[in-house]
Amino acid sequence: MQMTTTRSALGAVALACAMGTASAQIVPAENYDVGPATVSCPITENSIGPLRIGMTLGEARKAWPAAKFERRVGLDDLVELAVVVDGQTLVISGLGYDIPPGALPEKTVLQDLATYHPWCKDSRGIGPGTLLSDAASAYGGLVEIGKSDIEEREYARFKSASEWMHFRVDYTSIFYPESPRRTTAFKPEARLMGVEIGYY
Repeated sequence: MQMTTTRSALGAVALACAMGTASAQIVPAENYDVGPATVSCPITENSIGPLRIGMTLGEARKAWPAAKFERRVGLDDLVELAVVVDGQTLVISGLGYDIPPGALPEKTVLQDLATYHPWCKDSRGIGPGTLLSDAASAYGGLVEIGKSDIEEREYARFKSASEWMHFRVDYTSIFYPESPRRTTAFKPEARLMGVEIGYY
């Protein structure tokens, strides 16, 4: 994928990944290269960019005035809030089901945050696109990689990472035995697909 098309293509890949597309494959390393970041998007255990868990939508708009806040419908009709800056979807928050159509109330609370965009990094320089091996080194070692019951999503746990930070790994990147669904083995090219923050 060439640099001229990477940005829009990555946005589509990121959204598909966020929605749990079961057919997603390993994202080639070059596809995470979207050029130098034009905005700051730091990740902490309870925030991404200037947005933090527990903020209302009204507070989020004030915290990130340059962002566009778009309502989207994700997997299984989950209503999501997509935060777009400079044409890039940097943050996604799942808002829930059975939310009436139309504008979201300003008092809507952000209960979780996720990013699948390589501009967003934590203080260790870890974020979407980071090699899994580098993330493990930065966080004191890998505890395990587990495959969830939801669309076979793969998550890595690290020794010194907050329990509220969930590190999602590219699909098909893990060497799994037939059973069980947890391992510490992975392919050298395995990368983080995204970082999700939530009290779950």
